Amino acid sequence: MTSTTDIEELEGPFEQIAGAAVGAGSSGSSDGAEDVDILLDKTVITGKTVNVDIGEGINLTVRPKGKSVALTKPQWKIPGKKVLTYTATTQLGSITPFPEKALSDAALKFYWHQGGQMQISVTADLTKNGNTTTVTQQCVINVKRPSLTASGYQMPTTHTTDTIQTPSSTIYNGTYTTTTILKRQGDKGDGKTCWVQLIPFQNIQLYRDADLVGFSDATGLDTKFPYAAGTPEQFVDNPSVKPTNPGLTAIAAQVKFKTYLMYKSKTTDSIWVPMQVTDWHYNWSGNFGDAEWTLNHAEPQAMEDAGRLHPISGADTDELPVWANVVTK
Repeated sequence: MTSTTDIEELEGPFEQIAGAAVGAGSSGSSDGAEDVDILLDKTVITGKTVNVDIGEGINLTVRPKGKSVALTKPQWKIPGKKVLTYTATTQLGSITPFPEKALSDAALKFYWHQGGQMQISVTADLTKNGNTTTVTQQCVINVKRPSLTASGYQMPTTHTTDTIQTPSSTIYNGTYTTTTILKRQGDKGDGKTCWVQLIPFQNIQLYRDADLVGFSDATGLDTKFPYAAGTPEQFVDNPSVKPTNPGLTAIAAQVKFKTYLMYKSKTTDSIWVPMQVTDWHYNWSGNFGDAEWTLNHAEPQAMEDAGRLHPISGADTDELPVWANVVTK
């Protein structure tokens, strides 16, 4: 039977669980015939505290302790944000939600993408020799989350005008560039990290005099998974737009980015999980005149602040990034 002596190494709310865990009609047989064990993979963790990595595959099972005992009506209580699985490729970033009905299964599989101390309990009916007893057991699973952060800066938007001579005309290529750099900080342990960038909003407009002749509003994964520029320790992005003249006379661009610092445990069965997300953007407009492109407006810095760097930093997140298409800048 469950008693406070079974879970002395647990603290806090489990003392209350122990006092009310066993249903009426249970008897304290010494052979454990009216009790259950919780297993993580093949290891019994009943009444214990164990550590796992965030994103690690979790296989939990409840089974009766005694022989010739039928277990029915299992019901788990498992806190924390979790998924049945998470897929991250260049083609697709998708979540398969954890089905709540699975909490009524004797064995279940999932992945936590949130760290913290998870207090687990399971209740089940045990039947032996025609007598049914309701029992509850519990354990604690400490989901370890590394302390990883991302911080860096944006350089102000710059522009150039490149003149190309052809036999029949002169072409003016205007290039507008905004550079962003983020650095990973903290200890990743034996795991590995990568960067993922999404474009949740994009509005690029090209004009010929007053006529809108070009437009882009594509959203999705930026370029590929994982993001290729830079290294796992440093993210570098140089988004640019290149209006070409003759023909075009104005351009306006507003683009927002979400840059995720991702972590994956060394455990073979694990998924990528987010550590931090950095929101950043650029917003500028330019015009063509007197054989060159000029920058009229730029955020987050105005053109006259070209010598300054704009600091940016990430925020902790457990939001798994999802996408269904790829945007190539």
